[in-house]
Amino acid sequence: MRLFFAVPIADDVRKRIYAAARGSWPSDPPWRWIPWDNYHLTMKFLGEVDLPAVEPLCLAAREVARRVEPFRIRFGRFGALPDPARPRVLYYEAEEGAPELSRLSELVSRAVEPLGFPVEKRPFLAHLTLARVKIPPGPRDRERLRLVPPLPGDTVSPVDRFELVKSTLERSGAVYDTIERFPLAGPGPGGRS
Repeated sequence: MRLFFAVPIADDVRKRIYAAARGSWPSDPPWRWIPWDNYHLTMKFLGEVDLPAVEPLCLAAREVARRVEPFRIRFGRFGALPDPARPRVLYYEAEEGAPELSRLSELVSRAVEPLGFPVEKRPFLAHLTLARVKIPPGPRDRERLRLVPPLPGDTVSPVDRFELVKSTLERSGAVYDTIERFPLAGPGPGGRS
C-alpha cells in the first residue's frame, strides 16, 4: 500500500483555500485541481509499504507526537514549483508555523529512517498543493500565475495531530484513507521537546 504522513487542514480552511484558488481562474486552466477534501500538508512520503511495516511506523510516529506541542499554521503566498514560468505544482505556502512544520517533518523522517525509509535530501517546503500541471500553460496563464494574490491573513488552521494516510490511485484521482491519527501531546509541564 502507498503511504505518507500528513498534517490535516481544518475543513473550513480547506474550503476557503479552494474557493480562493478557483476564483482566480475564469475558464478551465491547463491543470487538474486537487479536490478540497484531499488538501493536506505532506510531512513524509513513504511510498509502497508492506502491511507488517505499518505497526512499527505507527509506533515511531506515536513517539514523535509525544514530543511536539500543538501549534497553528497560517497560509499566505501563492507559488508554483519549480517556478511560475515552468509550473508542475501550484500551491499556497504555510507562512506562520512553517518552522514547526519543518521540525515535525524532520522528527518524523528521522524516526522512520531506521525502518528503511531514507531521509529526504531536498529541503522541506511547507505547502498545500492546489493543482498538478500536466500541460505547460501558455503566456496568458503564466502571467496570471504571477498575479495571484496571497490568502487573507486569517487563513489559519490548528495543528493538533498528524496522520498516517493510505493513498489509492484511481482514474478519478487519489483516494485518501487515514490509517492512524497521532495527537500532538507536547513535552508536558516543565518538559523539553
